[in-house]
Amino acid sequence: MISRNYWPLYFLIIIFFLIVGCKTTPYQKESDLFNNYLLANFEQRIEKEKHYYFIANSYVCKGCIKKYLHVLNSFLVDNQKRTDIYLITTLNYNILNDIESKVSLMIDKDKNIDYENLNLHDLNLYITQDNEIKEIYSYSIEQEDSYRKKLNDIFNKRQ
Repeated sequence: MISRNYWPLYFLIIIFFLIVGCKTTPYQKESDLFNNYLLANFEQRIEKEKHYYFIANSYVCKGCIKKYLHVLNSFLVDNQKRTDIYLITTLNYNILNDIESKVSLMIDKDKNIDYENLNLHDLNLYITQDNEIKEIYSYSIEQEDSYRKKLNDIFNKRQ
């Protein structure tokens, strides 16, 4: 039989292992999937520094994406490449000619992002840091105001 004097010690050991063993991030599954996707398709990984990934797959409202890309373009400064902002798309939009000199454009010609289990919507924003996804935002046509607010937040923090 275990002595009563050891119960507090056993309790602390159990708590310690629960804390250490359960240390997963809220987006661990998505981080793993996205990291594998980046590695397989672009030979890149989620980096330690903060990055913003705007993602549009093939199954989107094309008019919505064009509109969102125009909004993004209006926040970007001409002739100033943002190495921390990525645009991943499977489709070629006319607006891409204006944006590609301002962000890191990644064209998924094989449309592999469509087959990842990432629950993508019209336009998605992954904010990454410390080699993992920290925040996920998804935007559809009726969410332009929240999209603009998020861009305001991003670009105000960067200045």
